[in-house]
Amino acid sequence: MHPHVRIGLRAARQCGQSLLRTFDRPPASRMGRRALHEYTLATNNYLFQNIQESIRNAYPDHKIAQDPTELPEESSTTWLLQPLDGETNFLRSLQNYCAVIGIFEGRILQHSIVYDYLQDEEYYASRDETAMVNQNRLRVSRIEALSDAVIAYADCSELRALEDSGMQRVQSALNDAIKHVRVCGSMGLDVAQVARGRIDALVATVNPQDRVLQCTSLLIKEAGGFLTNIPQQVESESIIVAANPRLNQTITAMIKTHLGSETQRLSRKEGVSARQGVNRN
Repeated sequence: MHPHVRIGLRAARQCGQSLLRTFDRPPASRMGRRALHEYTLATNNYLFQNIQESIRNAYPDHKIAQDPTELPEESSTTWLLQPLDGETNFLRSLQNYCAVIGIFEGRILQHSIVYDYLQDEEYYASRDETAMVNQNRLRVSRIEALSDAVIAYADCSELRALEDSGMQRVQSALNDAIKHVRVCGSMGLDVAQVARGRIDALVATVNPQDRVLQCTSLLIKEAGGFLTNIPQQVESESIIVAANPRLNQTITAMIKTHLGSETQRLSRKEGVSARQGVNRN
């Protein structure tokens, strides 16, 4: 285990103890909206400050960031932190929330860390080495047929809500083809479960600069999987597919086919509207 990874995991474990004390009393069930908002901000700040302190004690010259845009161009070490991924689950005392840490040299991710607070499971990967969970090697699943696959969806609600989005058709087609669907509420843990082979694929609609995505991509790659970014018409959104190579290829092709037909449909619709406007004039 790389020393940077060891420090990151130790920092996350120390924070986990404080979170577990609230598990039997869900904050969302005993606070009003304003109090819950303030509690959420305070919790995130507390976790960030504690992880940051542990890192600075070990590496005082390293930089700490909360957003991928803060990553420097020069070759310096930066820790990108998401101390509470799965916030809604935590607030309702549901399973599945974690710490996510990415360690970068310049803008190149060198180490990925996901720490599952409740299960006390440590997922980590280092570039050109391997991905591990609790010192056991991670490998993506070998499922190749969609009909046998279990797929996780993450952060798809915003794009699905758009009136002219093709994502609804994509999900409908996938749901008809696959065996089961899972929605976890923590993309960091979804990525970890794909790397572990418990889930066969992840399909997520996210900003390409999403902090969790930026920090966890090495888990998939070092576990033998592929991570594909499919750009959308909305520049701030992409569809991410993470899976073993064969399943990734199949899902990516299906998504591109459905989104391509949707783009053609929208183009025809816009063309008709434009012609109607000209005729009215």
